[in-house]
Formats: sequence, C-alpha cells, structure tokens
Amino acid sequence: MRARVPVIASAIPGSGIGEVVVDGETGLLTAPGDAEALAAAITRMRDPELRRQLGTRGRQRWQDHFTLEHSARRWFQLYAELQH
Repeated sequence: MRARVPVIASAIPGSGIGEVVVDGETGLLTAPGDAEALAAAITRMRDPELRRQLGTRGRQRWQDHFTLEHSARRWFQLYAELQH
C-alpha cells in the first residue's frame, strides 16, 4: 500500500488483513481457498483506473494509520493510559 500498489489478499480470519486492507477501497479481499474469487480479483485489476484508485487510497490509508510516527504515537498514548 505504501508503494501505491493495490492489494489482493485472502481475508483469513484472525490474520488482521481485514483491518489493513479495506475491500473495494484499498484493495480486494477474497475468501480463503476460493480460487475463482482470487482469479476474478486478479482479472478486475486489468482496469487501470481501478488500480490507480485502489493504489491511491491504499497509500492514504497507510499514511493515516501505519507509518512509524503514527505507531509511535499510539504506543505512547497506550502507555500514558496504562499509567493512570
């Protein structure tokens, strides 16, 4: 996502991928083991406008939620909350 490359992934329960990739917004998620859905998602990526949109939104999501600075702020907030 950081590189503005759209993501295709399997939405494996408990993996956290659903918290990172927003289906249809920052990438495409498929059910685990569903080869047909995976093939369909790959085929959808032939659309250059879809790739651009997903890549742009993915980059923005990365900037908003997953940078080192953001992660550090969240950890400091958690530590501050635990001290009270």
